[in-house]
Amino acid sequence: MNVLADTLGYLRQLVADGVQPADALAGVSVLSERHPDTQVDLVWLEEPYDRSVHYDALIHLPDDGTVSLSFARDGGVPWPLRGVQRWHDRELARVNDVVLTVEHAIAQIDFIWDEAPIVRRLVDMCLIQETLQREPIDLDDADLQEAMDAFRRARRLFAAEDTHRWLAEKGLSSEKLEQLLRNQATLRKLRARVAAGRVEEYFEAHREELATVALLRLDFSDQERACAALADLRHGAEFASLAQSAIEDALASGQSAPVLESMVLPRRNASEMGILPVAAPGDVFGPVPGRRGAALLHVLAVRPAVLDKRTRESIVHLVFDCWLAERRRTARIEWYWGNATQLAHV
Repeated sequence: MNVLADTLGYLRQLVADGVQPADALAGVSVLSERHPDTQVDLVWLEEPYDRSVHYDALIHLPDDGTVSLSFARDGGVPWPLRGVQRWHDRELARVNDVVLTVEHAIAQIDFIWDEAPIVRRLVDMCLIQETLQREPIDLDDADLQEAMDAFRRARRLFAAEDTHRWLAEKGLSSEKLEQLLRNQATLRKLRARVAAGRVEEYFEAHREELATVALLRLDFSDQERACAALADLRHGAEFASLAQSAIEDALASGQSAPVLESMVLPRRNASEMGILPVAAPGDVFGPVPGRRGAALLHVLAVRPAVLDKRTRESIVHLVFDCWLAERRRTARIEWYWGNATQLAHV
């Protein structure tokens, strides 16, 4: 079959030229265009010692089966023998002479598997990788530089020595950092590709949800104090004066003082915190769960949504999340560990 010959030729070229995975995936798309009726996927294994990469192609024959095809030059190590060591698929790690099994590890952190956001993130990683393998994204120097600049700003690494110190503290090499930044830049471009042409439509359909609420949040150490403060407010006390008095009284008595902070949130997030969608300036809500105990929320202003740069970026993320949710609904998901029944739907 022509697809087998073409794929083998491509694998030999990858080995001869020492092509890295990001560039190798681009060539797979060329194979797919040449043979549109046959899906070709590429998997690889990198040797930690010399950073060499060995590739294996999976050729999905229509209504027949899958062919696994690999190539090793003379003196090389064939795919089945790469990374061979004595281990069982139920073993996760060995520390001295103690073997940690996957079952034991999962039992220790079993509560994590009940957290849907964590489970969804694991599934999303696979769905994103699947998409990028089939539809690679090209990055240029400007993309990587933008990712590096954002990374350094977020961690206040303004000098080169600051970045080197951070890498040393985290035990990362500059090559590993570059790969992480490449992943971030690729994900950013994937979000933009998915959301292309849909931002304005989403804004018009969700204008009310995208409005922002400016508020003051007063965190108390316990529910009882928050309820007492709410009763004072309902009897005519001013929120700012009450907050100041509560803080001064707590400090004077040596008790834990309430914490006052200002916040600006999208209306949908404010609603999740217990603020009604029809909130108006001057409204007080609570008590709601606080960082230490319970909190009261005082609405300062409700601002209509504006399609500015910040809102656009927010919508891109929201559209991408909707796209991932749809992919999850149609994905075949098999969990090998943990409560497989409970994780069947994420």
